[in-house]
Amino acid sequence: MNETTNTQVTQEDINVLKKELRKASNHNSVVLLIFLGFTLILSLVLQPIIQYKSVEPDRAEKLLFLGSILVQFLIAAPLSIIVAKLSKEGRKYTPLRSLFRKPESTMKQTVRWIFIGFFIGRAVSIISVYFFMLIEKIIGRELTAVDFTSDGSSFNTFVNLLSIVILAPIIEELIFRGILANNSMRFGKLSAIITSGLCFGLYHMNYEQVIYAASLGIVLAFLLEKTKSIIPCIIFHVFFNIFGAITSLFPGEVLESIKNQDIEYISKHLPSCLAMTAVSLGITASMVIGLVLLIIEIQQHKDTFKLEKIHPEMTEGQKILTYFTAPATVVLLIIIIALTVANALQ
Repeated sequence: MNETTNTQVTQEDINVLKKELRKASNHNSVVLLIFLGFTLILSLVLQPIIQYKSVEPDRAEKLLFLGSILVQFLIAAPLSIIVAKLSKEGRKYTPLRSLFRKPESTMKQTVRWIFIGFFIGRAVSIISVYFFMLIEKIIGRELTAVDFTSDGSSFNTFVNLLSIVILAPIIEELIFRGILANNSMRFGKLSAIITSGLCFGLYHMNYEQVIYAASLGIVLAFLLEKTKSIIPCIIFHVFFNIFGAITSLFPGEVLESIKNQDIEYISKHLPSCLAMTAVSLGITASMVIGLVLLIIEIQQHKDTFKLEKIHPEMTEGQKILTYFTAPATVVLLIIIIALTVANALQ
């Protein structure tokens, strides 16, 4: 079926489009299920190995978490990408290697979008914190989030920096933008941006990250569509994550002491507190720049937010609904939502 048509669209045409969209959705979700499956299996293999070393329970748990991150990005992800590209559906969308090209947008425009995206991601993150504080108050219990803070060991610090600043931006962009968004763009730009973004947020399976990661996923898919290159997406992802990576290197009490203005603690740990303050100022400055650029973009460059209409015989809402009702996608959603809730309530 042609992307745009002046002839009358029949119900049969729409049914064919829905069938093709569900096939693409199933393909995307199977890739994520394989990614999740490989990660869980490799983590289970790691567990007895770490326990065999007879380390303390707390340290063993931390080592298992760090080891799982490494096998997820270094083994499970590459295997999932290979499986995706070897499949019949994988040959229908733009090859990953062709996405590593010079962006079609100017450098000035790309940088502007990156700062705008940073503001959106951080702003949603702040809103998310208060939202889940309200949820905790309603249910009467504290939720459990994934702890990325370092225990001070060289191995922990190395893994945090490697995974958060390098591996996650590359691997997650390849899977969520290079496969999910890329595979869905041929059916509708807006629907592809939203569905891939929501999947990105949910796949984190960490309640603290779900909402703002979804907003980031939407921003990143938009960036992919506008630049036609995955390189700006990786750069933005690194830029966004690097602040979190640096923050994770500080003990939790450093941030708390600054928030509570604990003069005694701050005076005793002045270098750490000053460094943490500098990071916070960097985040704030980047957000302010992003907000200013967003206002300018809305006022002077409204066309920025326009997306090419593809297959107008279906609304973008219908495409999103069709995507999320594909069988494999329903299974994926049930699993990752269940794991997110279980992780939060443990």
